[in-house]
Amino acid sequence: MIGIVYGKSGTGKSEWVFHEMNKAASKHRVFLLVPDREAVMAESRAAALPNAGNIDVLTFGRLCNYLFRTYGGLCVDYIGKGAKKLIMRNVMRAIAPMLKEYGASAESLGIYEKMAALRTVFYQDQIFPRDLDKTSMALGVETPLGAKLSDLALIFAAFDAEVSSRWEDPDGMLSRAEKLLSEHDFFAGSVVFVDSFTSFSAQQMEILAHIMHGANDVFITLPYLPEERNEASVRFLAGTDDRLRRTAERAGVREADSIVLRGAKRYESEELAFLATEISAQTTVSAVWEAEPQDITLVRAANVFAEAEAAALDICRAVRGGLRYRDIAVVVRDPASYEGILDAVFRKYEIPYFLSSRKEISEKPFVKLIFSAFSVTERGFRGEDVISYIKTGFSGISPEDVSLFENYIIKWHLRGKLFTSDEPWNMHPRGYGFSFSEEDHGILSRLAEMKMTVIEPLKSFSAANRTAKTVRERATLLFDFLSGLSVSEKLTAKAEEAKARGDMALAMETVQLWNVF
Repeated sequence: MIGIVYGKSGTGKSEWVFHEMNKAASKHRVFLLVPDREAVMAESRAAALPNAGNIDVLTFGRLCNYLFRTYGGLCVDYIGKGAKKLIMRNVMRAIAPMLKEYGASAESLGIYEKMAALRTVFYQDQIFPRDLDKTSMALGVETPLGAKLSDLALIFAAFDAEVSSRWEDPDGMLSRAEKLLSEHDFFAGSVVFVDSFTSFSAQQMEILAHIMHGANDVFITLPYLPEERNEASVRFLAGTDDRLRRTAERAGVREADSIVLRGAKRYESEELAFLATEISAQTTVSAVWEAEPQDITLVRAANVFAEAEAAALDICRAVRGGLRYRDIAVVVRDPASYEGILDAVFRKYEIPYFLSSRKEISEKPFVKLIFSAFSVTERGFRGEDVISYIKTGFSGISPEDVSLFENYIIKWHLRGKLFTSDEPWNMHPRGYGFSFSEEDHGILSRLAEMKMTVIEPLKSFSAANRTAKTVRERATLLFDFLSGLSVSEKLTAKAEEAKARGDMALAMETVQLWNVF
């Protein structure tokens, strides 16, 4: 069975998915496929279900990794984003005389990143240089659009040739996974739920075709109602719906079933529930709220400053009325346009606040600590991995000692057994050709203490990981390792320092990192 689950935002689609997942997991293996941004929350919710042992939460990227680990193809040398931009630069400069529209832009620094990003979008939608060239010929290369497409075909063909000679392109990861799915019945006997997507690339649709063909049941949620498919605001969702149904037909299912959820279940306020239900009806007014609204106020402001002032004054009134600051949220469409305005107005009215914005979590020292610890233990204590580990600030040595330890590692190319052996280091801190002074012996003693502090926890973690067989065991070992480093206490101290400086955003962010973990 293939089912399309319809329902506007707040109608309980995800609740329905998790309820049905738990039921299905009592008899079948279950997969939940979600976008990257939803993965952590979905894992947390799935882990709380009684039948969580039979449920795997995947993104398209994780699915590729799963398939490569199962059937082969994991150890591939992928090109990085930086190398992509560099190759795009070299290619565009080399063929600039042949380009009609983009030749003059070949020396512009900003063009390379945009071209690399555009090529990724085309690749994911399975639009290749030959397709661009064919369309260009149909339009006529003398037309502006035809000339641009001809240039893009030439640029991307040269780029692909250069990349394929030395690397594997991560843009083709889904295509490689799709090939493996065509050769193996990976989803046979399983039930698959696909939640929180609004559209799919051509590559993702090919993956879904194999899922629909192989799984016992597939359920896919879409955030709109079928009877509103002609509304301008949901037309792209209707397009996704049509593509899914065509994909189901290709998978051998004549017609996908429709499951429609109605009623705004997310809201306690009847006014908000009414607004959520009716706000997308742009062509016709199907209902009117007759009573005087108590929970919704519309304010027309002259500019962003006036808008921020209005919000601040309303917050002050609410707090005087007994509401707490922590129970108030200010939500904006584009945070960047309010930056420096909203926070300044809140400071003016002495309103404590925390600005939440999207941050790259992998760049946070705490997360780098986890990644580098696994890198050290799994790659045999390479010098560069140990340096990354000590630079996180959680290894137990001071910033001054970090610099000394790093220099010693680089100077003597330390790696492997030079770290894990119990033999003391006796190489001169300043390098070859120097005699030992009393100060040098003192530095060696400090280095020996640092080695003990840094390496011993990693050795224990590495040994324990080799015997761990389940995800639960590995997660427990990681938690014990971080607890042994007093990471929770150090994060709390960092948060208090940030709070003392008045940096509430950093303080909240630091605490949140450990809470999420």
